[in-house]
Amino acid sequence: MATTIAKTANINVRVDKDVKERSESILSEMGMSMSTAINSFLRQIITERSLPYRPSTKRAKITTIDDFASERDFIDYLNEGIVEANSGRTTPKDVVMKELEEDFGVKILD
Repeated sequence: MATTIAKTANINVRVDKDVKERSESILSEMGMSMSTAINSFLRQIITERSLPYRPSTKRAKITTIDDFASERDFIDYLNEGIVEANSGRTTPKDVVMKELEEDFGVKILD
């Protein structure tokens, strides 16, 4: 019986060190290597004939400080909030309270 050996190719990419380390940690918890995850990602591109997610210029919902790539990004995010607040572009308190409860199970008593 003949054995088929898969042909492989190497890909060299540069990524942010923190992104790599955090991704590897999560993948490890899932029992998956970085190589397996990247292969899965590339196979999904082939299957879908597009990226396996929809690229967007919209900001992702930030849930923790760890979601920021750097301290500078966090400071920029805070500064954007200050500019929005100073210009009157704010969200009503009842909407914020509802989102906190729905998204995080947090109920703040008045």
